[in-house]
Amino acid sequence: MFAKYGKRRLPNSSSSEEPKLVPTYCLNSNAQLTGEHEVHDENCEWAKKIIRPINLGYHPNCSYAVQKAKKDNPGFRIDGCLHCCPECHTR
Repeated sequence: MFAKYGKRRLPNSSSSEEPKLVPTYCLNSNAQLTGEHEVHDENCEWAKKIIRPINLGYHPNCSYAVQKAKKDNPGFRIDGCLHCCPECHTR
């Protein structure tokens, strides 16, 4: 399942700083009733219910994940999840 990928630590320029955790994102391979495929953070309750998630990998924020989803799935209408990616939710 998708959740096994976890988060990745990004290296910092200063060793005194805490490493930043970058979330893993996935895309729902099944469209919503309105036709959009939603991007989710791995920790989203809705992401855990996806039967066949499309792994989008690690991204600093949902905007990058949405861009990758659009690039990799040009026939899909992509939207961010209202709950875990509200800044990328457009409908």
